[in-house]
Amino acid sequence: MSARRALVYGPTCAPFYWEFTLATHSTSEIASTPPPFWVGAALTRNYRMIVRALRIFWPELLGIIVAAGALSGFVVLLGENKVNSLLNSALGLIAIAGFTTAGLLAKMKNQAQAMVTRLRQDVYTDLVAVAITTVPDIPSLPETRVPLLPSKRTRQNTQLVKMARERGITPVTPN
Repeated sequence: MSARRALVYGPTCAPFYWEFTLATHSTSEIASTPPPFWVGAALTRNYRMIVRALRIFWPELLGIIVAAGALSGFVVLLGENKVNSLLNSALGLIAIAGFTTAGLLAKMKNQAQAMVTRLRQDVYTDLVAVAITTVPDIPSLPETRVPLLPSKRTRQNTQLVKMARERGITPVTPN
């Protein structure tokens, strides 16, 4: 009897073990060949990432929970005969509005975070480009020591202002 149970429970529990094992590894380790079969060390890091995502998207998750509750109430009351149709309509409207609003808010927040990341990358790129540029000393008239051109700082500030005005957002870079 135990051999029969092992034959039934083994294949049934294998996908759950596989998912748990993959959850304890980083993405690069999961994509490696051959895939990992033993528990890894990235479990706490993966859970911290989930908690961070929950902190960021908690209003959307709350909206989805409220919408799911309203949808459940709508479905339950739909089969009842002596229920006010206004209540049923209100629950349906709350469910539709909740799911739609939560989805749109999550999408907009995700796009805003991607845009901020791209802007940060662009600013760092510009800062590095300005920092590594070296300009030789400005030639001056020998007797008066008056520069022939505006000062180096003035030229750099003018150039930075021009670069900032002409700056556009670069396309998304793969990470």
